[in-house]
Amino acid sequence: MTEITYALGKRVRIVEHDCSCVLVMSYPLKAIRLPSAVSGLFRHLADNKESSLEELCQRVTGVGTLALEDFLHRLEKAGWVTSNGLRPLAPLPAVSIIVPVRNRPQEIRACLTSLLSLSYPEGKREIIVVDDASDDETPNVVEAFPVTLHRMRERHGASSCRNWGARHSHGEILCFLDSDCLADAAWLDELLPVFRNPAVAAVGGLVDSHDDRTVLDRYEKVKSSLHMGSHPTDSSMGNRFFYLPACNFAVRREMFFDVGGFRESLEVGEDVDLCWRITNEGGIVEYRPAARISHKHRNTLWPFCKRRFDYGTSEPLLQELHPDRIKTFVLWPKAVIFWALCAATALTGAWILGIMAAAWLLLDTVIRRREVARLGVTLNFLLPLAAVLRSNASFLFHCSSFVSRYYLVCATLLTPIFPLVGAVAWTLHFGVGTVEFYAKRPRLNLISFLGFFSLEQISYQAGVWFGCFRDKFFLPLFPRVSMRTVVESEGIDRQ
Repeated sequence: MTEITYALGKRVRIVEHDCSCVLVMSYPLKAIRLPSAVSGLFRHLADNKESSLEELCQRVTGVGTLALEDFLHRLEKAGWVTSNGLRPLAPLPAVSIIVPVRNRPQEIRACLTSLLSLSYPEGKREIIVVDDASDDETPNVVEAFPVTLHRMRERHGASSCRNWGARHSHGEILCFLDSDCLADAAWLDELLPVFRNPAVAAVGGLVDSHDDRTVLDRYEKVKSSLHMGSHPTDSSMGNRFFYLPACNFAVRREMFFDVGGFRESLEVGEDVDLCWRITNEGGIVEYRPAARISHKHRNTLWPFCKRRFDYGTSEPLLQELHPDRIKTFVLWPKAVIFWALCAATALTGAWILGIMAAAWLLLDTVIRRREVARLGVTLNFLLPLAAVLRSNASFLFHCSSFVSRYYLVCATLLTPIFPLVGAVAWTLHFGVGTVEFYAKRPRLNLISFLGFFSLEQISYQAGVWFGCFRDKFFLPLFPRVSMRTVVESEGIDRQ
């Protein structure tokens, strides 16, 4: 058994209340009352930087190791705790690793070399390479490795190759890796234990950048479309648009064939489509960033822009295929009122509106503070005030990101007629880019980051607009609008 250790989240503290205790998270501001049965466990975590699962089991009664691990795992995805380590599957499942390739001799050599160095037992894995009618030395390179090679006579695309490899595999878990990726030695050891939860149908890991030689490499390292973040999460957390990229993806064999595998008519977005069909069947898709691979991104400008354009064209097609996932632009009622008052103040110069905006902030702060007080916790007034300010700033970022992602080109074209439209759109765009820069902390300067960020946004939205006109389907550009209702089961849990 590999030891698992847990610690409280960075922004989490414990507040004692009667015989139990309350966990309070400062950002986002939320609080939960803990059952008295596990209060001792969290007091122990507060007194110790890190504790093993076995130590924590001794702090509770009537709860088995697996049940406690599942409980802590759910808290981890919500940000209350962090973990390190894992317990392997027992017995280890047979795994089929499927790699589609076309005309990439050097990349597939490096990829297969990394796969043969996996720490997962050799007798429990098979490696299947499906060559998509390469017309160079790629098949000869593959034949030099102890793997199974299938050669397609005609080009069919990556999705078809993945499905072909799956049909000719034997593993109970199907793992997909792209030919321009390198797997860490512990890739499968980190990926597969998630399947101990029978509700999990598929899992994926972190897609890191392989190179950092150029400024574009360093941009991709923090802003790649394949990079899904550094925190574990899954499709059960309320995000109906959650998906994982196919270049680092594992799925139960039965589920894969139940949903029909990858949709071969899709050249891009096939991984999004597959994840959505899996969740439609009730399976959970989980993200585990510890299961790391490195990806050789397109590090010249034209391929970089072309790939973003292609991703954009998939939006209308995916929404047509999944009408239950039509894009919705969510408005946060309290933030809408605050920014409406701010805008009215700026446009009219009426100071009374500015006072109303400030009063609205204070009222929201008092409400949040009282909601936490119901759990027996009295917060310093500055903590809920900071949460209110962050919430309103987040909503502004949310709106600005939508403009930057979908309307920057359109606003620019309208600038000769409506100069203010272009000025506002580019101001919001550069605001979003600047926030991203300081959040991601890339190893390049702000000007270079904003340049690549602008190219990415313009390329992607050009693809979306092209796809919408091609398919005569415009909901990605004009989504439904809804007001967000905040549901609070324990304490507060807000945007």
